[in-house]
Formats: sequence, structure tokens, C-alpha cells
Amino acid sequence: MQEFTISNGYFYLWNTYLKEKGIDWQTLNLSEIQTRQVQNILSASIDAQSSLDLFIELLEITETRLHVTNLALEMAACITPANFGVLGYMASRSDTLGQVVEYIAKFHRLVIDGAQVIPIQIEQDASKIRLYWPLVDDSNILLSELTLAAMVQLAKQIAPVHEFLLQHVEFVHRARGAVVHYQRFFQCKLSFERPYYALTFASESLNVRPQHADPTLVQLLVKQAEEALVQRKIHADLVQQ
Repeated sequence: MQEFTISNGYFYLWNTYLKEKGIDWQTLNLSEIQTRQVQNILSASIDAQSSLDLFIELLEITETRLHVTNLALEMAACITPANFGVLGYMASRSDTLGQVVEYIAKFHRLVIDGAQVIPIQIEQDASKIRLYWPLVDDSNILLSELTLAAMVQLAKQIAPVHEFLLQHVEFVHRARGAVVHYQRFFQCKLSFERPYYALTFASESLNVRPQHADPTLVQLLVKQAEEALVQRKIHADLVQQ
């Protein structure tokens, strides 16, 4: 079975979070193999992908070292568009949040990839839109929480806060710490132990224009993202042979 891979942007985010805490990742007592892997990742392109298993190991070590139960939320607070690579830049330069949603659905494999990855699904009616996806493996709980929080944090950064009308956030897993941490971060209705991870927001949010929209740049980024997807497919086909 093909393992899950994630954008190096997640590793860069982890390193940024530690730096803001005044911690050098090399003081975390990683194994020699882990240390070598992290060094290689942090010196590689942010758009490259690396092992999800390694990332989960790093998060678990970090949680233990820092004695935190809301690591995903704390890390998400450090997010910038760059952490999502070309997809993040596309989101920050898109015409509307509706276009951002389309790009996330189309190019999500640039962020998380693997044989078991299931595309984000979209439901919409006259008043609201819901993005949702399942938990495909219990080992992905922490990553799923981080991704959910990162998407919300990124939306708040690229759009005027009062115009991104987040209504409901759903989690497949139980709260990993005090619910008040989730309430403070998301500031909307929360549900745990649900069938899907999901974000629901008001339909009018789709028409909100990101503060740094740049249609010309987006066209170039879309072409770059499409080429990256083709290369990932070629690589996956070669691995399976």
C-alpha cells in the first residue's frame, strides 16, 4: 500500500512553531535517522512531499516535550499561505473565496497524497456551503485537526475577518484537550465524534474577494499546479511498476 505523503510545508510550519516557542528542533532528542530526515526536508522545496509517518512522530515528540494537548491549534495559528506552497499562494491571490474552494478540491493532492486519499466533498444550498472529508486512518487524527484549523486560519488571513462567516466545524475524533481551546480558535458551533471532518460557512462568503487578489498571477500558479499534479501521477505510476 502506498504510504501517505504530505507537503513539506507542514514540516516548515512545525519548525516555525518551535522557533516561536524559542526551541531549536535539534534539541528534541530525535533519533539519528529522524534528524537526518528533518535536515533533508527543511533544506528541500516547500512544495516537495515527505512521509506523513515521520511528521506524526515529530508532532508526538513535540506534544510530549512541550506538554501541550492543543498542538494542532497552536501550530495552525502560525500558518501563512507559503505553508501550503503553490496552493496557498493561489488561495491568497484568487478572485473570490469560491474560487479558493474550487482550487482546494482540484489540487488537494499537492498538500496530502496517497493511495487512500479521498477528495474533499462539497455540499451547497442557498444559505450555506459545507466542505467535508472522512478519516481514512486513525493515525491521521492529528494531521486532520491541523489541516482543518490551518484552512480556517488561512481563510481568516486572506479575507476580511468579518466577511468569512464560519458557522460550524465538525471533527471525527473526540476533543484532544479542553473544548475551550477549540472554541477560542474557531469561534463557531463545534461538533465532535461526527462521521466527517467538515467546515460549514455562509454561502455569501463565496463572493468575498481576498485582500491581495491577483488574477494574472493566479493563472500562472494554476498552470504550475497542473504540471505538478501530472508529475506526481507519473511518479506514482513508476512506483507501482
